[in-house]
Amino acid sequence: MTEDLWFQFIEQAGWLEIERFPEVYHWIRNPDDVIAANPQRAAKVTTAILKHLEGWGASWKEEPRQRKKLEVCEYLEFVGRLKGIPKPEVPKRIDEVSEKCAIGDVRKKLISKLSKGYRQRVGLAQAIIHNPDVLILDEPTAGLDPKQIIETRQLIRNLAGSHTIILSTHILPEVEQTCQQVIIINKGKLAATDSVENLTRRLRGAESVSVEVEGRGAPIDERSVRQRLEQVAGVSRVLHKESKDGRHHFEVESLQGKSVRADIARAVVEAGWNLQELRPVGLSLEEIFLQLTAAEAEGGKQQ
Repeated sequence: MTEDLWFQFIEQAGWLEIERFPEVYHWIRNPDDVIAANPQRAAKVTTAILKHLEGWGASWKEEPRQRKKLEVCEYLEFVGRLKGIPKPEVPKRIDEVSEKCAIGDVRKKLISKLSKGYRQRVGLAQAIIHNPDVLILDEPTAGLDPKQIIETRQLIRNLAGSHTIILSTHILPEVEQTCQQVIIINKGKLAATDSVENLTRRLRGAESVSVEVEGRGAPIDERSVRQRLEQVAGVSRVLHKESKDGRHHFEVESLQGKSVRADIARAVVEAGWNLQELRPVGLSLEEIFLQLTAAEAEGGKQQ
């Protein structure tokens, strides 16, 4: 622990409270979400959290220290007894976590013989065997192949209905694929906490929509489509992105507080064209993080 960094964990009305000088952060109520901590100093934050969560939650480190000479079921039995589960209940809990983590087919195998993907699943199974309220995952997809990454993401999302999951990672695209809530901490201060969609709306202050239009029976020119989109009430700007194979792709921005998707769809159909795509365009989490931290840095300089 450093002199200026400390945490206190208390159980109060189902909330996990993290106290850090000079602010107190209230994280999300169990068991609705997967939430992500800020990548800066993530290792230090995770280490501090783990020291204080004993008996209240559980952790899953990047490479769990498993007894590789044991079979999977033997290891889970050992961990279950270590975590205070009564002996008669251990087999039932092993069955439950084996099903949740999809390790039933390797229960009789030595841990040393498992692939890294399966070792990660076993690590997760041991972390939830005592059914903790809070589960902290530290870089859970590190070193996995693409198929294993997708499977692990889905597994984490499935577990979110039963546990509050805190995901500590430096890989921001991983957060976007997995988490419903994001907490960004910059230099010890809470920069933002919200969904990626809401953070995008807050930073942009307006809606941005991707629109792809195609002529119906006859080709149409890009200028005609642009002019029609610009006439929609509430549209502030129309950017032409690409024209290919008779299709024209635009990004349309609205005035602040205006939602224009329904009006855009109506305008395209009434013009006699085919609407091939209409979807909101968000900022990436990397863009959100950079904008928020840059704004805080500028604010600090002005002070």
